[in-house]
Amino acid sequence: MVPLQALLITAAVAAGTAGLQVWLKLISRTPRGNSWHGLEMEDALWWTDWVVAATFALVGSLIAAAGNERTHVPVAQVVVAVISLFVGFSVLPYGLRMVAYDTDAKVKNWKWILAANGVASLILLSAVAAGVKVYG
Repeated sequence: MVPLQALLITAAVAAGTAGLQVWLKLISRTPRGNSWHGLEMEDALWWTDWVVAATFALVGSLIAAAGNERTHVPVAQVVVAVISLFVGFSVLPYGLRMVAYDTDAKVKNWKWILAANGVASLILLSAVAAGVKVYG
């Protein structure tokens, strides 16, 4: 069972990075056509940011755990987090390229954006859950 603290941290990191990313894109792009903004559907793809955040969270937690003899992170949990990162850096991008994009390199529909972000949120959660074990 994932502790509530890990879920809350994951939600905060995910929402924070997504919100800031959308804000930066919103204020930096000129509006197109009759729209008041320059955002596109692909701007809702946050999975790359979340996989990178998961990497830093896990690596930072493992470095902190290595320097503290009282900290015990279950090996199985670290293995799951590392496998999750492998999925995020290899299986997920390749799989998305094969099924989620059309011939113009555009995401086919919102279903694929939700799927990619959903998988990435689980990857982030696995890294954060390992970190919660380190920092208590």
